[in-house]
Amino acid sequence: MNEIEKLERLTKRYLTEYDYANVSKTCDRLLEINPESNFALRFNGISYLQRNNYKKAIAYYEKLLEINPEDNQVKYTLAFLNEKTGNHEGALSYYDKINDDYLDERRNRLLTKMKRYDTIIRHYDKKIASLRQNSKCYDARILVLLEEKAVFCYRNGECEEAYRIFREISEHYLEVLKSITHPMKRCEAWYNTLHYYLEKHEKPEEFFNAFLKLGTKDNGWTNKLKRNISYGDPYVFADILIEKNPENIDLLERYGNFAEYRYYEYSLKCFHKILETQPDNKNAIDKIITIYSREYLKDRALAFIDSKMHYPHLRPGLLERKIELLESMLLYPEALHAYNEYLEQEKDRRKTSTMKSERLLCMELYALDLYNQNRPEQSYNILKETYSYYKKIGNTRTNELTSDWYTMVLKEAIDKSKDSYKEFFKHFHHPDAKQTSIWIRKIDSITPKFKVQKDIGNVSYQDILLEENGNNLELAISEARKYYFGIQRPRIALPLYEKVLRIDPHNREVLNHKFSMLVTDRQYEQAYELLLDLDIDYPVIAYSLEHLADILINKKEYEKAKYCVNLLLKEKWDYKGLKKLKYLWQKTGDTYNRKRSQYYMDWINLIKCRHDKNICPHCKNGLIPVRYGVIFANDLGLKNGQYYASENIITKQHRPTDYCPKCKKEYYMGMCGIELNEDDARLADYTKEIIIWLTKYLENNPERTVNEIEKVAYWEFSLDYIEFRALTEKLEQIKFIEKEDEHLKLNMNYAQFKHSIKEKYHLGTKIFENKRQMEEYSRTITKGKKYSSVEEYVEDIKICLMSSSWKYDYERATELLKGDETYLDYEDEPDAWDVAMEVGYVCG
Repeated sequence: MNEIEKLERLTKRYLTEYDYANVSKTCDRLLEINPESNFALRFNGISYLQRNNYKKAIAYYEKLLEINPEDNQVKYTLAFLNEKTGNHEGALSYYDKINDDYLDERRNRLLTKMKRYDTIIRHYDKKIASLRQNSKCYDARILVLLEEKAVFCYRNGECEEAYRIFREISEHYLEVLKSITHPMKRCEAWYNTLHYYLEKHEKPEEFFNAFLKLGTKDNGWTNKLKRNISYGDPYVFADILIEKNPENIDLLERYGNFAEYRYYEYSLKCFHKILETQPDNKNAIDKIITIYSREYLKDRALAFIDSKMHYPHLRPGLLERKIELLESMLLYPEALHAYNEYLEQEKDRRKTSTMKSERLLCMELYALDLYNQNRPEQSYNILKETYSYYKKIGNTRTNELTSDWYTMVLKEAIDKSKDSYKEFFKHFHHPDAKQTSIWIRKIDSITPKFKVQKDIGNVSYQDILLEENGNNLELAISEARKYYFGIQRPRIALPLYEKVLRIDPHNREVLNHKFSMLVTDRQYEQAYELLLDLDIDYPVIAYSLEHLADILINKKEYEKAKYCVNLLLKEKWDYKGLKKLKYLWQKTGDTYNRKRSQYYMDWINLIKCRHDKNICPHCKNGLIPVRYGVIFANDLGLKNGQYYASENIITKQHRPTDYCPKCKKEYYMGMCGIELNEDDARLADYTKEIIIWLTKYLENNPERTVNEIEKVAYWEFSLDYIEFRALTEKLEQIKFIEKEDEHLKLNMNYAQFKHSIKEKYHLGTKIFENKRQMEEYSRTITKGKKYSSVEEYVEDIKICLMSSSWKYDYERATELLKGDETYLDYEDEPDAWDVAMEVGYVCG
């Protein structure tokens, strides 16, 4: 590590500790080495800014701007610093150099502070004139700008003009509201209130005193203050309302919350104003601490916490926040002192148990931090204290998962140390096989807490152990997993995989993970080369393998893509993968494999016959559809007949579709009225997909020609000319479709068959006599049920809809679900109730 790196790392540490005096010292040394160091100039500027020495901070930021003249963040900081020193004109000049509409708010805030209302009003006049050039009538933007202009006219003492503008707004808001739905429509009550006060008060002063005074009645102000900020400056009304209603806690709290992330200074102003009236307001105190912490003002947060410690009911919560802040600033000794304060006064055993475990972890982090500062002896002493404290508090609930680390790693190293810190770390950092697994559990538990140290360049336990135990396979794999699961970081993970594979070249888990990481990192050639030697582990690499196949297809590397798709289909068949394979057969001219595959032409032979009517093949009586494992209505003339349990509805392959009440027998009437040979379930499913698609397509697109339909069939299923013509000939042969000139259409008998089924489905959903029956059905039948077709699933969802919202009848439920079948993924046989809740079809 060179001198610059050492100084930058030290600067980061001082920044973390909010030690700005030392930040300046290290930055000055960096500037001696490199007078144009961005790092040193920026953080030196920050150190003086945070110590309120704004003039010195300005000097560093001006130097930064010379080096980076287009840096808007530097300009913004210079505007802020000039505003702090009272140089308002200088601040405005910097704001004018930044091209950002958001800064209109900042300019308005500054001009308001300067009471330059005339300048603000001229700015509004220009914007309104510009909008009116492009719009002959009033629109939402013009309306909002007029409102804000009126407020500034009122502030400027032009009460009559402000009153006139509000009258203009009142006359035109209805025409604006007619043309929009969001967000201005929500403000209709506010405009009605405006109109009411204008009619009631003809004198401007009386109007403003009434209109801007918030009472117990809302009068539409809530929605007005929550309007979409893209329609104007959200703080214009807030300013005037807070001035007129200084003790309205609800208003201050609402705007404090609103401005928390966008304009935190305004938020702090609101919450501090609440504390002027209610000095122990817990919500305001929590918000102020949170904002200070998030905006890198942790030193102020600590001072603020200390100023509120005299309230007994707030003290425990404040101590928790103080501990959190001190730990994030690496001020571990102060944090340990705060832990002691908390434990002395807290009486709740569960809370003290948790805090004792947290204190134990704080001691460990303190020891690790000392080790990083090259103070191993002090680190050793703290670790000895850590073990003593562990013995004192016992195996608490929150540290029981890592208790072995204290007794079998830490204690053993202390026992073997002979009170020498060198001996201690020799044993501590060189675990045996059993201790390695204990160390891994410990590292996993401490990782989130270690983030702050990692950010300033400290090494972690994992780094130390990997450095000291280069051939420890378990440690190396454990580290690599962190960058595979969760948020993937291939650039970090891949070198770790290489390290593991040098120790164990055939580690299957690592090879599979490496393949996925190569694909994620877009190293497609390397991923394919690895795949050729990889013992495929489908569940692990399926997504990456599919992605690689798609990339190779786009790159027109069809042979490689075909290899990937074949692997996918070998592990898990689906018609989308098959579509890709058939496409690749054509692109590579692979007639050999295409002819050998049962998915080329052979599937057409599964189509057996077509049913003209939904009637029993034996007694010719009308059949009743079987759904949900029950058979509905023994009398087709009744609206609420009986229903029976289906006896044979067991296997996916032989699922009956209809029931004959006369023969008391179930029948399978096929898909779309076509009966298939279903001995091969996969092949039958593929055939069903194509038939269902073609049936729906012909229903919805009767004007399409045969050639057009053939192209779509190629796009949807990669059916070539020969397959498509063979399919249409087969369907013509069984009289399911017929050809007319250059068009295909469904046979009339199919429409009759479909209509007869629809009638009976409708009857089936009318069997419930009351809401209780329907709710009982939804609870007992749909819960845990599995599905093999989307039609079956959708019918159950209709029942769920009707049971959860009694106002829905069958027709309304059907209408709600119309066209939404594509959102229901039934291939993995989902639980109907869970999925229905997920997609919002039922109310939970």
